[in-house]
Amino acid sequence: MDPSIALLAPLALLASAAAAQAGDPPLTRYTDPQGVTYQARVWSLPMQQMTAANATVARRHIAWSVSGTLPAAPVDVTMMCPVAPGGQVGAGCDVVGLNADSVVARTARRQVESVVPRLAGYPAVGADAAVRRYVRFPLRIDPATRPAVNLDTGEMVAAKLLPPLFKLGHYELPPRFARDGGTIDVLCQVQADLSVLCRPAGSSPPEIAERLPVDWANRRSTAARVPAKLTDGRPAAGKRTTITIRFEPDR
Repeated sequence: MDPSIALLAPLALLASAAAAQAGDPPLTRYTDPQGVTYQARVWSLPMQQMTAANATVARRHIAWSVSGTLPAAPVDVTMMCPVAPGGQVGAGCDVVGLNADSVVARTARRQVESVVPRLAGYPAVGADAAVRRYVRFPLRIDPATRPAVNLDTGEMVAAKLLPPLFKLGHYELPPRFARDGGTIDVLCQVQADLSVLCRPAGSSPPEIAERLPVDWANRRSTAARVPAKLTDGRPAAGKRTTITIRFEPDR
């Protein structure tokens, strides 16, 4: 299973855990995968785990959406995340002792990148400080945290009954499409906790959707939370809608 998924929750707890740390840990010598030896200060944190209490359905779904086969049973891994000069926990976390291209490691990096906010809580240092700083913690990845999601079911409603979910900028399109314009259709579904999952549902010209990363829609919709009711008074959970994003040609 993959560490990244659990990073959703663990790092949500890092700030409070950091506050409990007294002073700086001692310098320890490490060797990176390229064989370079360096000294670092590393704060050790207790076991962390992603749960429904600290990650939305949308975020948990994406945390499990990786190519490759993950173990069916819970897996414990060790995570190392950098602490920036300002004291924030960075998103560039690594899985200790695993091949960087493994399913677990790839999932961990992806989830750290897309769902882990930067958290404060550690001492600030000068930007030119030579000593690296990290937080290290065991992470449990449990298949029980994987939500059941089916974007092919649910009543279709008019997009105007929901608030705007996201918009895409020209900078995210290949140059030709940003220049010529076009449209992208996105199918979105409201989850039980009112988070939102989306996927591309067509485009004009068709090459637009073909050139975008397969997960671009979800990367832009997982932060959305919609009201419990549609504007017509019906419950929003479970409803689906199609949104058309239009791109005007650059002038």
